[in-house]
Amino acid sequence: MFSQNDNSFFMNKAIWAKKSLLKTLSILPYYEYKPSIDPSKTALMLLKELNICEKIVEDHIQFKFTTRKNKKLERGKGPIKFVRLLKQKERYDPIENKISDINYIRGLTARYETWSPKWDEKADLAKTDLSLDEIDLLKYEAKTLSKRLKYAMIKFL
Repeated sequence: MFSQNDNSFFMNKAIWAKKSLLKTLSILPYYEYKPSIDPSKTALMLLKELNICEKIVEDHIQFKFTTRKNKKLERGKGPIKFVRLLKQKERYDPIENKISDINYIRGLTARYETWSPKWDEKADLAKTDLSLDEIDLLKYEAKTLSKRLKYAMIKFL
């Protein structure tokens, strides 16, 4: 009664239903749809650009972490920590350290500012060559990168 052709028809429908259900669930905050596809050359080019941005974000988080760690070491532990907080003692950092921190922040800002136009240019060139699944993959990667930066900044407040 059912032939091999009918089974493939039902399998295609089942795969389509699963994919559409997963995309529908991606509106939930704890679930995101990540397509399992092999990206084309244009999608790989855009993923490479996202990796460059990811390195910039990692450097940003690492800088924030080290400055925060240094402040915690300076404050100390236990009840002395709270006494020092109440006194609001001024920090006497050497001017060289402050200048190096400012230059590092300027460098990070310059990297962000040079990455953004490159991304816009490559995305405009590749927008006609991408499939919907590749767009979903790029959207997923960009979302995870954004979340990493957002949660890192909240963590260091």
